[in-house]
Amino acid sequence: METNPNTCEDQPKNYTSCQYLAMIDSEIIEQETFADEEKASAAAMRSQVRGVIVIGKNFSSAFEDKILKENDEPILDGDIKVAIYETDMQTKFVVHDALLYAVNQLLEEMRAEYGNKVDRADSLIQITGPVHSDRNITHTYFMAPGLVICFTFYQAAATLALSLIRERIAQRMVRNYVAGAANVEIVTSHIITYIPLILAHMGLLLVGLFFILNVPLRGQVIEVINLMLMQGISGIAFGHVISYFCGTELQGMKIILSACFLSMLFCGIVWPITVMPHWLQTTVSAFPQTDASSELRKALTCGSIYKIGLFQGLIVPAIWTVLLFAISSVLHIL
Repeated sequence: METNPNTCEDQPKNYTSCQYLAMIDSEIIEQETFADEEKASAAAMRSQVRGVIVIGKNFSSAFEDKILKENDEPILDGDIKVAIYETDMQTKFVVHDALLYAVNQLLEEMRAEYGNKVDRADSLIQITGPVHSDRNITHTYFMAPGLVICFTFYQAAATLALSLIRERIAQRMVRNYVAGAANVEIVTSHIITYIPLILAHMGLLLVGLFFILNVPLRGQVIEVINLMLMQGISGIAFGHVISYFCGTELQGMKIILSACFLSMLFCGIVWPITVMPHWLQTTVSAFPQTDASSELRKALTCGSIYKIGLFQGLIVPAIWTVLLFAISSVLHIL
């Protein structure tokens, strides 16, 4: 940037770049200042930020030159360079529009001051290469990781829930309790029994992901496996609770499918949560699939996961797992 990180706080009116940054909608873009471009790019590569805005050293003088001379040609070291996390295409378009709108606002103020007619703001914005991946990315790269997480969770939930409902209809669960089996023992046996099935399902999903949809694997396999396996275990807990509320398999499938579609809509699977209202972002962040989908997407298409993000992608479904098993234990007592 043409100023140091503290200049905009000390002398915001002396630099056009500071005025421009102040005009960017804070509800769309939350700004974080770095000392230089290298540190900002490093933070983007670690997935701490979703993009980088670099303002040229001569931005103020170059901008005024464009106004006074009505010149739309790019000026070296005087334009705004933007690198955005492009896997999330909707967010990319929203961010680009917000940056252009801020430039247009700045142009309006400059027109009022200088009385010139400059109609183009896009000549000041240069979209450089993406932070991760390449420009040939498609929406499949965004949706596929989230669908893998969603299918892993709800496949485990459906398999266990339907199995338990059948056992209750056949009175086999009563036999287990009469034989003296505790609820913890029954739950543990279900987890041990269904984990191989979950692993097989995970393998099929990954084969389809890598060899059919051609989604790249730029991260570590162990991160992908951990995120998916935690979803499977959490799905088992969810299926265990669902089985207490359903008298037939059809009822169980209705509830599971309804929950699955809600997750796909609100957990950032088919639509990014970053373009949702802030109150809704906060709400859906507590769902087990939200952080896991985001971190799996980063592991596959970016190759880097911020460790705090990975922790959230594992700990949130783990908390749900404990909570759901606690609920099932209470329902068993009742």
